[in-house]
Amino acid sequence: MTMKVAIYTRVSTKEQAEEGFSLEAQKNELTTFCMKEGYVVAGVYSDEGISGKNKKRPALQKMLKDSALNKFNLVMVWKYSRIARNLVDTLTIVQELKKNDVNFKCLDIDFDTTKPAGILLMQMMGSIAEYERSNIVENVVLGMNQRARDGKWNGGIVYGYNSVNKAIEINLEESEIVKQMFIWYTNGIGPILIRDRLNKLGIRTKKGNQFNGIGVRDILMNPVYKGYIRFGRRREHNKLNENYTLVKGEHKEIIDEETFEKAQIIMQSNKRKTRRGRNGVHLLTSILRCPLCGAKMYFHPASSPRPDGTYRGYYICSKNKQNGICTSKTINAEKTEKAVIERINHFIASQEIVKSIVNELNNNDTMDLSLVKKQLEMILREIKELEKGKQNQMMDYSMGKIDAECFKELKQFTEEEIKERASKKEALEKELIKSVNNTVNYNVVHNALKKFQTMFQKSDMKLKKRLLDSLIDKILLNEDRTIKHIEFKFEVPNRNGPDDEDKQKVVTNHGALNRITNSGKAENKNYDK
Repeated sequence: MTMKVAIYTRVSTKEQAEEGFSLEAQKNELTTFCMKEGYVVAGVYSDEGISGKNKKRPALQKMLKDSALNKFNLVMVWKYSRIARNLVDTLTIVQELKKNDVNFKCLDIDFDTTKPAGILLMQMMGSIAEYERSNIVENVVLGMNQRARDGKWNGGIVYGYNSVNKAIEINLEESEIVKQMFIWYTNGIGPILIRDRLNKLGIRTKKGNQFNGIGVRDILMNPVYKGYIRFGRRREHNKLNENYTLVKGEHKEIIDEETFEKAQIIMQSNKRKTRRGRNGVHLLTSILRCPLCGAKMYFHPASSPRPDGTYRGYYICSKNKQNGICTSKTINAEKTEKAVIERINHFIASQEIVKSIVNELNNNDTMDLSLVKKQLEMILREIKELEKGKQNQMMDYSMGKIDAECFKELKQFTEEEIKERASKKEALEKELIKSVNNTVNYNVVHNALKKFQTMFQKSDMKLKKRLLDSLIDKILLNEDRTIKHIEFKFEVPNRNGPDDEDKQKVVTNHGALNRITNSGKAENKNYDK
């Protein structure tokens, strides 16, 4: 049988400039080898300028998909590190290829992945590649830390400066804008008003976007403008690191230190005031939608509290709040929240509405059971094959074909694969059971809604918010800021509220139903009674 080969090549951004690493060079080497061996090149898959630290590479994913279509029976790479630099990713890729009866071959190190000895060699090479990558990352971080301690710039875009030869130099035009921002702020003009002024003047960020409030605050708090280098402040998952590097930099400052520190004192004072004003949970945050642009709306407190210490407030469009793009007006929080609660109480109290909901739920199309059964059968076959492979590994170990370390690695990998498929099997079995008993009882729904109402009345604000989020998908508004309709996370028939004549004070559905599909996504459909 003629060997059909898929050639995989990859270069990272740095390696593109290095001799011998180019995609074309890798392809030529592999093609020449295939011609010599009488192999047929079935396809070439190339990832250009992409790191091998993970599997999220377009060409690699396309190759893995094609391996299931019997387009080739061997994958070849020029060097081992081209396929992956992470050992777990390498084992996963090779395992997926083997599942599709596709072997893996590396040109510079000849090993056969169909045999335990070849797998052991592959694991050793994967460990070396992973070790090299860890060393590279560690050395880069160490080098950047040292550069920062020496007052040198470590790269990145910063408004007011230009990056030149691994350093930053003042951008005259932008630096004047930065100075003006600090003048405004230290004279009592807040970040939001500064944002609005900049945007109205047509001034844009480094990337050509409009300014937003967060961006303005970042500029006002960045010590680079007083001539300092800050490095390592943000760690993984954007957490703040208190032991970051902060030293006098080699670059020239835009703002004098006295003005900068004055801005920081104002910023800290305003943070404390804001924190007192924003404490608490607000019922309609994120589920209320702007009547002009449809964006989520968020609560904003009034400037002064009530005698009891609580704050009046209103809901504001997130796009208005962030960068002033949307021009919609604010929504009175108390009146809107009251209208929503009235509509929910009316909906729960109506037996006719509840019966309509139950009928809709029971009339929904059932899931495709045949597809689920086929998936379950495939999972069961894979588990059986993996169990058989596990027994073969034990046999090879007992006969001395593989050593203890190799056996341990293979056993662990196989058990993880079995565990993953067992989890999928359990989920599919639950879907089958659910589909058999999918009739919804009216009394069950009615009692559940009654419990919801009782719980809502007795709950604190935090739990009320969670209950509303579980019930409501979104609330749409008219342009005059009255409530247009509410979309629940289940189907609700077209009904006006407790008072049909005063439609501005109730939440209506206007014929829209919010259907929850099998995939968990919502879609609207018309409903006429």
